[in-house]
Amino acid sequence: MADDADRAGEADQSGVSLSGTIAHIRDLMSGPGVGSCVDCDAPIPPARRAAYPSAIRCVACQAESEGRR
Repeated sequence: MADDADRAGEADQSGVSLSGTIAHIRDLMSGPGVGSCVDCDAPIPPARRAAYPSAIRCVACQAESEGRR
């Protein structure tokens, strides 16, 4: 099982900021149904978290991150 340092290293390689990674790890540790987008700080809807539990962005920011509109 990966620890916080492993997760931070993986996130660093994927281009996610360290503060965003730390916030995401806190969200994961606080349980399902909690979390906010690392880009805009908007809440990630429960349906998105249920479908994609490791989501760190809302749908709009994820689309923008992937170059889609």
